[in-house]
Amino acid sequence: MTGSAVRRALRSPLAIDIALAVVVAMVAYGVARRHLQPYYHDAPWIEDLLVPCTGRPGWVPDPVAVKALPQWQAFLAQKVEYFPCSAIAGMPLIEIGISWQRQEYFHRALSSWFRIVGPTINGFITFQSGMFAMTGAIAYLMFRLGMWRVIALACTAGLVWSPLQLRATGLPIEYEKAPWILAAVALCGVVVRRDAQGKSLWAPALASGLAAGFGIGFKTDVMAAVPLALATTLIFVRRNPGGSSRKALATLCVIAGVAIGGGTMIYRNFFGPAGS
Repeated sequence: MTGSAVRRALRSPLAIDIALAVVVAMVAYGVARRHLQPYYHDAPWIEDLLVPCTGRPGWVPDPVAVKALPQWQAFLAQKVEYFPCSAIAGMPLIEIGISWQRQEYFHRALSSWFRIVGPTINGFITFQSGMFAMTGAIAYLMFRLGMWRVIALACTAGLVWSPLQLRATGLPIEYEKAPWILAAVALCGVVVRRDAQGKSLWAPALASGLAAGFGIGFKTDVMAAVPLALATTLIFVRRNPGGSSRKALATLCVIAGVAIGGGTMIYRNFFGPAGS
């Protein structure tokens, strides 16, 4: 690629929007981090926080016994930055069960992050701030599908500094659905736009299904995005002049994405032995 081609690519509307989405994510991360720091007492999800100590996701020492430990009290009082794993060494572990399994992707993501940063409250704050940053960036890109850049930035700013959004960030099990639902909605918009332009639909259709599918593993509420993604391809995608293969292919891509991303979770939550 020549230098002039690179410069043209960097000045393209898509490149500018991606750069602005990154800026939005950085700002949103800082806003969320400042908001969460005073509320660290909401942070410790014992089943995920202690995985670096137990080495067994989905299993935890007796929470009552853990909370009675002086080391735990010192940890909550921020007298120590990291919870000492030696304090629970040898404690018998209890399987958490269906409450963990129904949101396995969320728990595995959070516990994996704690494995990287250690059993520290800061791990919770950085994880939640990252999810908030993702939500802000996706929201900007979604707004850009139908708004001028300045208006999209203004709407995103309203979301990032929304007191309701910031309060929800302190509730991990509830907030984790936000980026996945927004991603699915934004990708549905991409499908409609590309259809109007006569472009290929399989990639955004598959991505919308994947976003909904993986999101179900974070929060079952994201299941609501599945009929939205299917309705987008079934209702808004135009038929080919000679048949319906374009519409059918896009719909099959959505179904494939949902199956790949969340097939196991859908079966477990709705059709398995403990399904509801």
